[in-house]
Amino acid sequence: MSRHQPPQQIKIGLGDHLRAMVDHMAGANGRSVAEEIRARLLLSFQLEQDPVTLALLHEIKVLAQMVRSATGNDWHSDQRAQEIFAAAASDQIRSYAIDGQPSRQETAAELTGEPDVDMGRAIARSLRGLWNDELNPNLKLHYEEIKQLRAAKKGEPNQQQARPKQMMLKG
Repeated sequence: MSRHQPPQQIKIGLGDHLRAMVDHMAGANGRSVAEEIRARLLLSFQLEQDPVTLALLHEIKVLAQMVRSATGNDWHSDQRAQEIFAAAASDQIRSYAIDGQPSRQETAAELTGEPDVDMGRAIARSLRGLWNDELNPNLKLHYEEIKQLRAAKKGEPNQQQARPKQMMLKG
């Protein structure tokens, strides 16, 4: 019979803000800090197995911010904002090519006559057209995340971040 071996311990650095978020979420999820970090690390590896979907998730996050900016409401708290967000997300999904087929980015370029659908499509298309220096700082931050994901998919190196304080993970 093989004996159960305890997990190896490693030191990682977490800034004060990140440590506070981990502490908060660990408590909210009924886990130790180490369990919370392991669960989130495992999830990040699982997400990286499909970099296209991961990039889309980041784009959806930006679309949610754009809908909030356009309507003054979060998509999950207002019916009209939800309709606009659904149209934006649908249009963004359709912008991806399928199995070597050309991108369907402009499959529904014509106006539908439904203001919320048209507004959602316009938001998604502006997202695709805004990836430049004119982005506001919040959108630019998310775009940098998306660029890093796409670069990782192509095997390009990622920028290193500053080294935060060290902490010991215990099982």
